[in-house]
Amino acid sequence: MRIAIPIETDEGIQSKIANHFGRCIYFLVVDENKNILDKLPNDPVHQRETKLPPEILNDNQVGIILCQSLGYKALQKCNELNISVFLDTSSETVFEILQKFENKKLSEAKIDQTCKEDHK
Repeated sequence: MRIAIPIETDEGIQSKIANHFGRCIYFLVVDENKNILDKLPNDPVHQRETKLPPEILNDNQVGIILCQSLGYKALQKCNELNISVFLDTSSETVFEILQKFENKKLSEAKIDQTCKEDHK
């Protein structure tokens, strides 16, 4: 199982989670045992010639995303690609959110939980 977490610092399992899924610089990819598998770059501007974050993760066989927030279109795209998304606004580090996921304290994201801000 490949799990991606958007990060804003590069400190391995203690990396700080980015506030918004699509605005991170990297996605840290780990397995269910908290082993780091990869660190994938993200283009937070999402220029026309780059892939969207869910597409990047899908290309890298990610099946689960753990994040603090994401937009409606991102969640919709994840749903289309069969990527499960779990939200947690209280975890600050990759380790913390993985612990909650492992202990089944996170629930799958729903469309009405997406952020409503304009991210242009």
